[in-house]
Amino acid sequence: MVSIRFSIFFVVIVFVCTPFLGISQSESGLAPVETKLLVYGGDIQPRFVELAAKLTGKPKPRICYLPTASADDERNIRYWERICSQLPVQSFVLKVWVSSDTSQKSFAEILGSMDAIVVGGGNTLNMLGIWHAQGIDTLLQQAYRRGVVLSGGSAGSLCWFQTGVSDSRPERLSLITGLGFLPYSNCPHYRQASRRKLYEALLLNGKAGDGYGCDDQSAILFRDGKFHSAYSTSDVHHSYAVKAENGVIVTDTLRCSILVADGAVPADSIGVLNLNKTLEELGNQPGENSPLGAFVAIKTLLAKGQTSKLAHVSAHHNKSRLKPDEPDQPFDPKSHQTHMNTLVYSVLLYDNRVAGVVNKMYEGVVGVWYFYNEGGKWLSAGEDFGGSTPFEAQISFREKVRSHLKQVGQ
Repeated sequence: MVSIRFSIFFVVIVFVCTPFLGISQSESGLAPVETKLLVYGGDIQPRFVELAAKLTGKPKPRICYLPTASADDERNIRYWERICSQLPVQSFVLKVWVSSDTSQKSFAEILGSMDAIVVGGGNTLNMLGIWHAQGIDTLLQQAYRRGVVLSGGSAGSLCWFQTGVSDSRPERLSLITGLGFLPYSNCPHYRQASRRKLYEALLLNGKAGDGYGCDDQSAILFRDGKFHSAYSTSDVHHSYAVKAENGVIVTDTLRCSILVADGAVPADSIGVLNLNKTLEELGNQPGENSPLGAFVAIKTLLAKGQTSKLAHVSAHHNKSRLKPDEPDQPFDPKSHQTHMNTLVYSVLLYDNRVAGVVNKMYEGVVGVWYFYNEGGKWLSAGEDFGGSTPFEAQISFREKVRSHLKQVGQ
């Protein structure tokens, strides 16, 4: 009886203490733990942080950001905190640029209590050097074996692979060696021709093995060290499996799922009117009786410099942002033509209450001009950043509709 009790006690102790000893459950003879590693081409982004949190399987996971590669840049940390404030997570930040402080928890205590860890972008070589000096690389390996979700973009992607293309050295891109958690090579920011060209050359001369490339807004999930699925937040950013075969580069674009924030309205609840016409081509519209007419009216006022009249075409909550005595601007033919050349991609409509006119703000940037239906008239709620493509702008509209409804008390 004593020996049976001792055996049970021993198993319990092993199960509880295994994570803190850096031993995975599979190594201890218990049920194997699945490893999860999510990488993406650019720096931290809200949808990928949200996905990493979901991969933990916990309702409010503890998730830690490592801004080591950017030298613990406070701007990046503030952005991280802004992202996490919109998610059901418990947010933490592990800083390495700190003085000795007995009141601060150790790196082992911080990382040992996390459900997910996200690594930011910056200088990969400097980050890896600091991690090795501080023993953080070992702690990350232990976390990985325990089943903690690891994630990151740019430098936060490169670090997990055997090798990859980095700009960590002065003046030139080069091949670096990572932690090797994933037995492949890696090239983040894959849409950049210079990185892609070097990566392909390294594959052809055998200095880098088969691997994966990710555009800035695309991601790959590896489970147990193997490719599982790909994701994107854009219609033009993808992930790729890349290898050299018989002296030729073979690139396979991976089929991806489009990520949309929780709380976004369904795609089939949005009415879409595709236009792809300039303001000049659209000509006269029926004014405030439609979102498009309201947009044309506002742009026409701006083209003429008649800013004093903007309050008359603005939604109730937006009027307070405008100066009541805003003076008109002198007519400028160049500015007038710029406004008239505005390209309108589409009009988006939700429940006949909120509308968005998707238009080109300037090269590479698409805006959404929002309108509210107030008493049968469509009035301006202001313009917002939509993304780099009309597709991204439509996703942005779906994600922001509910917050706009709150503005009008609906």
